[in-house]
Amino acid sequence: MNKKFLALTATTAIAVSGFGSVSALAATEQPVGNPVLIAGNAVMVQTYADALAAYNTALAAYNTAAADTTATRATIQAAFTNARNAYNSLLRSIIFTRGSIDQTFRDAIRTANTDYRASRKAATTAQAKIDADNAYQVAVAAASSARDAEYAKYPAPAAPAPMPATGAGNPGKGDKGGQAGADQNGKKRG
Repeated sequence: MNKKFLALTATTAIAVSGFGSVSALAATEQPVGNPVLIAGNAVMVQTYADALAAYNTALAAYNTAAADTTATRATIQAAFTNARNAYNSLLRSIIFTRGSIDQTFRDAIRTANTDYRASRKAATTAQAKIDADNAYQVAVAAASSARDAEYAKYPAPAAPAPMPATGAGNPGKGDKGGQAGADQNGKKRG
């Protein structure tokens, strides 16, 4: 058996069992989000609004668990993992959305470049060439402004901060061989 077949079989088994982050869609359910082909696998990308709402919910649950003094470390870690996964999903939706914004920007630049080349070729006077240059610069600036305005509609919030380590820990853990003030070879410094 080849590796692709084994990976596909394992992914299918996880999806069918309901275990893991991949969920099997029932025949009557409609997928939410935008299907994206990544390395031969169809991945569902949530819309930005859905992904942002899911992230805010997961982050609030994580912050609540982290602030709860009775919560176990495993509970807090699970909440952090959910928040991190929601954040990654949000980033995927932003990247997917920016792809269409970037394509629109590239098309606008391509059109401006085509118009500029045609105007420069047809220009017979110095003033006509200057006008063509100015029109091109205005078109590029307008396309850039439009792209930046669209980017601003999809801000990425800060990633969830991992929980700080608690407890006394191992006091000699950072030192090599448990020797305080020693370099990697065990020799005393300076």
